[in-house]
Amino acid sequence: MPLQNPGALTRAVDDSLRMVKNFLPATIVTDRWTLLYARENAPIELYDIKSDPFQAKNIASDNNAVVKDLHKRYYEFLKKTGTKESLLKPRASL
Repeated sequence: MPLQNPGALTRAVDDSLRMVKNFLPATIVTDRWTLLYARENAPIELYDIKSDPFQAKNIASDNNAVVKDLHKRYYEFLKKTGTKESLLKPRASL
């Protein structure tokens, strides 16, 4: 689904117009990490896919530097690709 904020209307699922009810998480993946992030102050999930390929143990609380780095890279990507300010603002911070 494209990046949307709650209240937005979308046809991403099918041809029916639907309202987005919640922030949906983005998945940021590197060769080692998977970060699930939706918006500021929302729960964050981080997995080390080298040691935990089934993503069974969320290690975000023990790896704050990795979470910050991946979030920064995600946010910079959104800015670089011209994402609207209304979509950037709720995703600017952890």
